[in-house]
Amino acid sequence: MINIALCSDENYIKYCCTVISSIVSNTQNLEKIKFHILTPGLSSQTKNRIKEWGKTTKINITINTANTDEFKNINTGRFSTSALLRLNIEKYLPPNINKLIYLDSDVIILDDIAKIYMQGLEENTIAAVLDLATDQNHSYSLLNNNNNYFNSGVLIIDMEKWKKLNILKKSLDILNSKKLKYPDQDALNLIFDGQWKRLSLRYNFQPSSYSVLKNKYSHLTNLKNEILESIKSPAIVHFIGKTKPWHGKCYHPLQNEFIKYSQNTPWPMSLKDIRENLSTKEKIKLYLKLIKSKRRRKMTLNID
Repeated sequence: MINIALCSDENYIKYCCTVISSIVSNTQNLEKIKFHILTPGLSSQTKNRIKEWGKTTKINITINTANTDEFKNINTGRFSTSALLRLNIEKYLPPNINKLIYLDSDVIILDDIAKIYMQGLEENTIAAVLDLATDQNHSYSLLNNNNNYFNSGVLIIDMEKWKKLNILKKSLDILNSKKLKYPDQDALNLIFDGQWKRLSLRYNFQPSSYSVLKNKYSHLTNLKNEILESIKSPAIVHFIGKTKPWHGKCYHPLQNEFIKYSQNTPWPMSLKDIRENLSTKEKIKLYLKLIKSKRRRKMTLNID
């Protein structure tokens, strides 16, 4: 059984279900997949819609309401408290789970999830992907090494080792003593500083990959081929940043893919509805950005 955990509140649940939909669409043996949604709370109507969706599509989904009291004094900035639930993930999962995939609710999966699950940990507690988007000064000041900072939106976790390390306590100690820019991600990076398995960039394809190629950051020059591979053949697309694919001003080249997978959920989206409230000026700006975005992706795909 492949266990997959996601964290979501009422505001994000439709996007969380889009992530699930993308996995279902690209997985051969769906009966081997079990989804665990951790939430600080969902309405009865929302829970019923998810349960009915799971029943009619034969998707194995459990909803776990989590207690967030331990995080009430944490300053999460622009992030919701539900983002911190991954730090206490073992409390709400069956104790017999040995290995787990954790996913943020702003990703889509374009490959069979079984291939991702089979990635080895090599004695490490977690496997993750290098974060290309985080400011270099931030990662350096946090870890003193730009190449050790990972993105926590996609994690493969050895649950036995995770429990033994008491990740929640260590995270709370850090979060209560430091003001961090990216609370859960920074805390996990401090805990696993250099002690994590680095996955290929295609397992967490980030929009900043384009700018990395263009600007040729010195500390990432050895990753050029891997970055190109992630652009040409992403297994997981991560819509990092404040502008998400469900926002009217989004110009991500793969926004349409996210919208497509939402069609098979209880909350289907359309680009027309998403952009209908944009002003004429905003629509013109978006149009110009979309041209640039599509051109850049096309050019990148043609690089040898």
